[in-house]
Amino acid sequence: MLPGSPQGQPAQLSKEFSETTIQNSINNLEYMLISALRRTIQKQKPRIAFLAGHGELRFAETQRVRSLLEPYYSVEDITLNDSLRALDGFTGAIIARPRTKYSDKDLYILDQFVMRGGRLMCFFDKLTFPQDSLNRTGMTSTVRTDLGLDKMLFDYGIKTNDNYVMDVRCAPIQTPFAKQSLLPWFFYVAATPTKHPIARNIEPVMLRYASQIQLIPGETRLVSPILTSSTNSRLTGMAPLISLAMPMNYGKVPILADNPTSERNKICIAGMSEGRFDSHFKNRLIDEFAKNKESGFITRSTAEGKVLVVANGSFIANYYDSMPSKTGKMMYRPISFNNLRYDEVMAQMRMQPLIYGNQEFFQNMVDYMMGDNSVLDIRSKQIDIHPIDKEKVKDQRTKYMLINVVVPSFFIILLAILLFYLRKRRYARS
Repeated sequence: MLPGSPQGQPAQLSKEFSETTIQNSINNLEYMLISALRRTIQKQKPRIAFLAGHGELRFAETQRVRSLLEPYYSVEDITLNDSLRALDGFTGAIIARPRTKYSDKDLYILDQFVMRGGRLMCFFDKLTFPQDSLNRTGMTSTVRTDLGLDKMLFDYGIKTNDNYVMDVRCAPIQTPFAKQSLLPWFFYVAATPTKHPIARNIEPVMLRYASQIQLIPGETRLVSPILTSSTNSRLTGMAPLISLAMPMNYGKVPILADNPTSERNKICIAGMSEGRFDSHFKNRLIDEFAKNKESGFITRSTAEGKVLVVANGSFIANYYDSMPSKTGKMMYRPISFNNLRYDEVMAQMRMQPLIYGNQEFFQNMVDYMMGDNSVLDIRSKQIDIHPIDKEKVKDQRTKYMLINVVVPSFFIILLAILLFYLRKRRYARS
């Protein structure tokens, strides 16, 4: 019940593990039991496609999140290649940080996948910039990305803007030429979870350079914010200039919004739309193709679909190492430090690292999108364990040992004597 503990060596528990490890194991106990039952009764694994071919995150960068999904889902890498049947048999599709534009044919495949009730999960960046230039000069310009996804997602009720969200609730950044080595970096947003089942009761989700999402409701679809900024946040202009000097302009107690406690200041940075949609290609195709039975064109959803967008492409990316295999090829594996749960900058400086909920958020998101809500609340449940008075336990050790060992044994012996007496009395009469 203690993940990572040495098997067959329970006596070394006090030496090897901290109270935090024990606390986490107790919190995860119910989830581990339910997950085991879930794997046991599962007859068939739903299929999820990680889309490739447009500069998406590499396999090595998504190994950690893939390992979380593989016990419950069949995860496969799929390149669309203009093939109309590329996503046949898949329930979910994940687009993780694409870098090149999707062709109209590829968009058509994705659109028809959603029309058939597919679950589409998109994580992408609206802006990019050279990080090395920012580190070297302290200032750099951002560039808009044209992925071709925007107009299609807009038809589903989700619009992503060409700006950045700045939030006081953020992670630090190391600045080599500043007076202080760590500065609060407003662009490293520690996103605030909403009350939606996907995000409820999880730690803040780290989204580096996230953009604003606007949700557009419709008659046949429900739109919901999943992650937002805090109340003390603001937006940059379109395609802004990024400067490392920016945090110092706001002083020691930064105020980014006019009323930093108002709920109206929260900015959506992850949202979803679910229900029935009109096809993005409705009234945009020539009749020769649209009316051809072999094309299978659907103008309106035949089943309820779900579309989720996170306005940051790399929030699921893990750091990884490479090593040569026996065959001479390179193998990749995630490093031991889990950057999806802890802040690496503060860990390197031997400070108490910030704890993030990226890993749990991703698991909840996929489960909800795939229609399995059985463990959403259990995974994020926290059990408060009150500290034990160690001095009292030490002074009254013998007393508690007798209570826990002698008293249960006494009641068992008493029950055995009572049962023996009742049986003797019953059979003596007969």
